[in-house]
Amino acid sequence: MKTKPSKVPARVQKEIKMNKLCKPIKNALAKKYGARNVTVRNGTGTAWGWVHAGIEINKPLFCICNYDVKAGYCHNCRDAMRYTSVGANAIALEALKKESLEPYTYSDDMGGENAEILIEIHFKD
Repeated sequence: MKTKPSKVPARVQKEIKMNKLCKPIKNALAKKYGARNVTVRNGTGTAWGWVHAGIEINKPLFCICNYDVKAGYCHNCRDAMRYTSVGANAIALEALKKESLEPYTYSDDMGGENAEILIEIHFKD
């Protein structure tokens, strides 16, 4: 008796497609920041298309967060976070381009389409 192959649900097909985005991004970011300092995962639920990357970096040498700033980060830490985020986003998009893949896109208020990887920067303790 022959059995019919089971059909893969559309939701699972989407997750499989998105997992293909994570691996090249993880590899590219790991080369720059170290594999232990990088996490890459899919969004879940209604955010299934977004790719979330987390990067741990060292605090800047001249960090004054503990001394002068009562809430938030000092300007040195904010600059380090911004520099890392912009660079990591460019690395991730370039890695996808090399694999002929495209990230999830969204439309802005002016009707333009934008592609972006969500990147969170954390400081090592």
